[in-house]
Amino acid sequence: MTGITCALAGSGSSTLTTVTFTANGTWVAPSSVSSVAVLSGKGAAGVSDTAGVVDNGVYYALQTGSTQPNAAYAQWSSLYSSYTTGLSNISSKTYPGYGPSSFLGSHLIYVDPSDKWSAIGPSSYSLSSTYITGYTTTSNGSPPTSGNIVYSGISAIRGWGITVNGIIRGSAGTASTALGQTFPGGTYTGAYPNAVGNPAVTTTFNNVAVTPGASYSIVVPSGGQVNISYYV
Repeated sequence: MTGITCALAGSGSSTLTTVTFTANGTWVAPSSVSSVAVLSGKGAAGVSDTAGVVDNGVYYALQTGSTQPNAAYAQWSSLYSSYTTGLSNISSKTYPGYGPSSFLGSHLIYVDPSDKWSAIGPSSYSLSSTYITGYTTTSNGSPPTSGNIVYSGISAIRGWGITVNGIIRGSAGTASTALGQTFPGGTYTGAYPNAVGNPAVTTTFNNVAVTPGASYSIVVPSGGQVNISYYV
């Protein structure tokens, strides 16, 4: 928050004070102020669709110090089966283009020092609304494709990964709010995967009533701004 004070020529003792917020904060109306002369601001800019990592398929065995509920031993074949299914799902499409309607994208097995284990997944979900440009695979720790998963053989993390690259969907900018008013963020125009995020436009309100001495929450997202100008 920053403040600027300036005297108005020919206005007697009246002084225009402007307080600027570029992050969340609180404004306390001075005891002599019942109206804000000018309240202006804007929200965050819109975000354009951009290239990047849109998903990570993970099929790993991990060490944990917490006692797990299932008797030893989990099987490497279970993780490998999830990985090959996920790879088959993602490779079933031609890229660039939209992804598969079913992607087996995660399977984690946690193993404690006594070789007991628990699992998260396997989980399947859709990538049919995600524009994909390609994918790469990784192998960590030269994992076997069969046999018992034992704590001593994991060395913290061991398994397979699929990194899915594509277009990250943008969005309209988040609005700022102050003194009961809303200052929209930038718009998001066009169609995914080529939509564009636009700069926010300043919105202005005049003669906004406030309660002398009252505290007001000011909400400003990153890149936004709110200016409060009043006479004292």
